[in-house]
Amino acid sequence: MRMVRIPLLLVFMSAIPVAARPDEAPCAAVKTAALPPCASPETPAVATLDGAPIAPADLGEALRARRWGLKDAVAEARRAALRAEIDDVLVELEAVRRGISVGRLLDAEVTRKTAIPSDADLAAVYAEWKANGATKTLEELRPVLEGMAKDANRIRRESEFTRSLRERFPVTPGADEGAPGLAKDTVLATVGGRPITVSSAAARLDSAEFAVRLSLYFNEQSAFEKLAHARLLKAEAEKRGVTPESLEKDKVKVEEGHAVRFLGEAPVPPVLSLDLSRGTSRGSAAAPVTVVEWADFQCPPCSRMWSTLEEALKPYGDRVRYVYVQYPLAFHEFAQKAAEASLAARAQGRFFEYADILFKNQEALDVPSLKKYAADLGLDASRFAADLDGGVFATDVLLDRRSGARAGVTGTPQVCVNGVWIARSARTDAGVRGAVDAALAKAGTSAGPVAPKAAAR
Repeated sequence: MRMVRIPLLLVFMSAIPVAARPDEAPCAAVKTAALPPCASPETPAVATLDGAPIAPADLGEALRARRWGLKDAVAEARRAALRAEIDDVLVELEAVRRGISVGRLLDAEVTRKTAIPSDADLAAVYAEWKANGATKTLEELRPVLEGMAKDANRIRRESEFTRSLRERFPVTPGADEGAPGLAKDTVLATVGGRPITVSSAAARLDSAEFAVRLSLYFNEQSAFEKLAHARLLKAEAEKRGVTPESLEKDKVKVEEGHAVRFLGEAPVPPVLSLDLSRGTSRGSAAAPVTVVEWADFQCPPCSRMWSTLEEALKPYGDRVRYVYVQYPLAFHEFAQKAAEASLAARAQGRFFEYADILFKNQEALDVPSLKKYAADLGLDASRFAADLDGGVFATDVLLDRRSGARAGVTGTPQVCVNGVWIARSARTDAGVRGAVDAALAKAGTSAGPVAPKAAAR
């Protein structure tokens, strides 16, 4: 899955057990100020290897510390989510004050006032890439760096704008959003007289908490797999009288014949109440199941997901509504303009046909190619070119990305069925249909495909 570079790595899951919420630190092998003594002489194993328990301490100091600080991390994630929610309300209130839409406000104050990346901006982004192991020169990476620097400037401008609005619309804090067990109607903050409650901010708050818990779960799982592989590799090498490196070179599957079990319980994704006013949809708004996909036209996994959903959802007819939401990633050189181009095609009633062309031609998404595809599809070429060159839909893409951020999207593709994220492992025909069937059953509608009438996404 293609992910943004800065936020936490997320892969959302569904239909899995509730996560354990450790309240105590695991027993530290060496007591430190950061890792106080555990309250119990025993710590539950997080995994077993051939029946032998693997304790949290075996997975390393950093993960042990993260376990110990999980409650604090969750609380801080929810506080950060509330700050973002406050910013959204500030923008909405200012739009009302000016008598314009949020889109027009953001276009005037953010899109048109975002600084063009300077050489210093590019150098700063390049320095981060170098720190993360990039070997190419700045010039070789310039197109990618320009996109990332522009996105960073846009985020900075958006932050400056929302900060300025706090002078006009006072923000009064309410209950601590990081506290557990708050009632849905609990007021977390009041912005310009408008209350933000646990319920109204639930999508953002719950997604933020889920991200923290899921990140720890996957990091522990990954650490255990590496630990188990290293131990089994060493044992097998000693048994054969060879080096571990030689076994790795020969790609020997040392896990075969061994019981390798990770015992961690993955967190259940929240059921999100999504704002579907953004995005492009196909199917009835009254359909019992809605599948929402956030995607990037330059992302290879998104292309595969597009085809998977096409086949998986086709047999359900009008029982499933499909919604595509733009989420171009900053490090994809052509993704932003491709997203704008798809909306220019939507303005002429041909979004899905055009999007299909883009996903099938991911190696050619430069502006001349985008215009050629429009002409090949029979669109009004002059109108399309004017929309694309004029950035007419740039703010619409920004609004799509903002709606995704509110729902907890940080990478592509991400898909949810009736507000519940589906697992990466379920992104197959069978997995998608299983999620849809479960949603249909929950909605009191018969599950399973029906004789196809018309293609539905």
